[in-house]
Amino acid sequence: MRKRLTAIAAAVLGPALLCLIVAGLADHPLAVTSPQGETIELTTSFIALVALVFALLGWAFLAVLERLFPRRAALVWTIVAVSLLLLSIVPLAGEMSTGTRLTLGLAHLLVAAPLLAWLPRRTPPAPAP
Repeated sequence: MRKRLTAIAAAVLGPALLCLIVAGLADHPLAVTSPQGETIELTTSFIALVALVFALLGWAFLAVLERLFPRRAALVWTIVAVSLLLLSIVPLAGEMSTGTRLTLGLAHLLVAAPLLAWLPRRTPPAPAP
């Protein structure tokens, strides 16, 4: 449980710190243009909240898989998680500056890396006595 909480914390803090550095210290606003032409500024708190929501959804999905398919849960979860990571990169082709594109791409990786490394159990749990 502690390892999984650490994964969630790292998945939230990594992109939040990145956004603080880029938006705060480098003075580069993170903004994207919606299909309707509106400019949307991405704040650090928004990035952290989205990371938290998706990290918790990933954990919940893994918990369901571990209940239904204990022996294959880690493999199935990892395949789904990597597929979703790859799909999450597609919107980065939209209207935004190169700095924003690079920052958001790195933020996606900073969310995924600790979750992929620490959430799934690689061995099935020991049977209860």
